[in-house]
Amino acid sequence: MGYIGSGVQRFNTADGLTVTGSAEINSLTYPTADGSNGQVLKTNGSGTLSFGTVSTDLVNDTSPQLGGDLQSNGNDIVIADTDNIYVGTSNDGLKIHHSNNNSFIEDVGTGNFLITTNGNNIQLMKNQAEQMLVAKTDGSVELYYDNSLKLDTQSHGARVNGGLRFASSGAASDTSNPYIFRTSGADDMVFATGSAERMRLTSAGLLGLGTASPSKLMHLYAGNDSASLRLENTADSKVWEITPANPGVANSGLSIYNVTDDAVAMHVNNSNNLLIGKTADSIANNGISAAGSATGGGHLSVTNDGNSCVTLNRKTSDGTIMSFATDGSTGGSIGVLSDRLCVGQSDVGLFFDATNNTITPFSFDTFDTIDNHIDLGIGSRRFQDIFASNGTIQTSDENEKQNIASLTSTEINAAKAISALFKTYKWKDAAASKGDTARIHTGVIAQEVQAAMSDAGLDAANYAFWCSDTWWETSTDVPAVEAVDEVLDEDGNVITEAVEAKDAYTRIDTYHTADEAPDGATQRTRMGIRYPELLAFIGAATEQRLTDIETRLAALEAGE
Repeated sequence: MGYIGSGVQRFNTADGLTVTGSAEINSLTYPTADGSNGQVLKTNGSGTLSFGTVSTDLVNDTSPQLGGDLQSNGNDIVIADTDNIYVGTSNDGLKIHHSNNNSFIEDVGTGNFLITTNGNNIQLMKNQAEQMLVAKTDGSVELYYDNSLKLDTQSHGARVNGGLRFASSGAASDTSNPYIFRTSGADDMVFATGSAERMRLTSAGLLGLGTASPSKLMHLYAGNDSASLRLENTADSKVWEITPANPGVANSGLSIYNVTDDAVAMHVNNSNNLLIGKTADSIANNGISAAGSATGGGHLSVTNDGNSCVTLNRKTSDGTIMSFATDGSTGGSIGVLSDRLCVGQSDVGLFFDATNNTITPFSFDTFDTIDNHIDLGIGSRRFQDIFASNGTIQTSDENEKQNIASLTSTEINAAKAISALFKTYKWKDAAASKGDTARIHTGVIAQEVQAAMSDAGLDAANYAFWCSDTWWETSTDVPAVEAVDEVLDEDGNVITEAVEAKDAYTRIDTYHTADEAPDGATQRTRMGIRYPELLAFIGAATEQRLTDIETRLAALEAGE
């Protein structure tokens, strides 16, 4: 039975209700014609109902609204390439779209773009099978390559599995470039393999290899192992190492080692000696040894078997090649003039002229040969013997002489007296060293020659055949020196140099003037004779006497 009525009136029928014409129920006007299969009643919003078709793809509905959950019942929801999905609004929200084979999720709003999870990991995957990024609930983030973990963040920083490559370039002050390694604040940068630290760059810019406390710009430390630096040149396949001489052995020194030729090119031993071409600091070994505490520093020794030890080559011009100094003051030089050797100091030098087979006086002041200069020895420092195949040649050119005259009668009388003064004698130092085997010499006594000249009314000092030199002396007792044997380490390096035994002696120091002599110095005078000139003096007097005798004899003979 159904009911139909108006107001509070009702109509009850068990067979249904048939209405011919229009019908209005509760202010809704129903259509008078039947609808098609699948159609539904729709309202126009003003109380009029009509039959219509509902679109399942919502294409014709420009503003569809859901009153509940949207379920696809196993079907896809498809958005065209040119269309977008907005969560929020198109001006302030999340935009999802696909364009030109690319998919985009964009934040077009003014706030932050947040991806959050309620206690689960956030994963970015390829084809639901290959891990790319995992943000875990414990706070760590993992980055993958080809499903292999390459980088993950940890409580103390980040861990890289495999190599780390930086391809960009830029200045250290440019914080935007990704190749820059940086630490926070004053922290050190540490590099390790496994749990072992291998390298550290301190905040002060000091690099330590094998040490966590570098003290220099680069500090290599290997404990008892070899802290070596290897250099390799692919152009000539040469390999070099800077390494302790004996790795793991204390105080073994430092070597530059030619790995290719298996030879030590240079070595610094424990005595701070620089050795080139050898590893043991001994004069017997070929090579070069320079400086070192064992020799007091600044010492150079060169040993070569069968070849020149040192070659010094001055290019372009003549001049000094080597200078010798004491406490900063030059004491002598060796040089070359026109490819010939010269040796000396200031204007006292010798020039070795191989072209003319001569040795001539030389001045380093003018760097040229000089004439009529330099004495061999002085009164207090004499040569002993001169060995020569010929006698000395003395200049006797008239062009270089003046005041030429024959001997006066006074000079003849003095010469006559001197001619009677020739004696035999022995040198005291020769007799002291040789005893009776000391040989006998013939000559005059300079003091007697001086007296003979004075007796004749002449001053011996005015004549070149008589000489007198005065100087001042001090004597110093030098104690004996005991012998010390050479001490070598296990590698043959000199630890203590050998010292030769020396007897005690008295050192005599000489001074040429009273002004430079110290207080207490003893004045010494030594007289000498130039025998060629003395004999010429006596010979001239003898010749004049013989001429006078011959004249008188001729006169006597003529009177008979």
